[in-house]
Amino acid sequence: MGDALYLIDEIHTPDSSRFWEASEYEARFKTGEDQKMLDKENIRQWLIKERNFSGQGKPPAIPDEVRIDLAEKYLAAYQRITGRAPQLEVGDVSARIRKNLAAGKYLPA
Repeated sequence: MGDALYLIDEIHTPDSSRFWEASEYEARFKTGEDQKMLDKENIRQWLIKERNFSGQGKPPAIPDEVRIDLAEKYLAAYQRITGRAPQLEVGDVSARIRKNLAAGKYLPA
């Protein structure tokens, strides 16, 4: 094990953590209001509230506007966390992940 990096799940999304707007956190917390989120919670809430789906059975189709809203949240989260605009490119996701891990010296080049 030592200093090895183990990739488990969701390396390229903010799904495994919750990202909230820090500037609004206290006020929302005090009033019991939901936090303003920068993660995939919009998909989960849409499934629960709009389609009464909580993980059992076949999931409903997710409309483009809901998926686009999620993509915009991911882009905003990336920019807020890194301070850089995302460099979007069409291509092989696996190859891009390997390339980025090698560039960060997590894998041999």
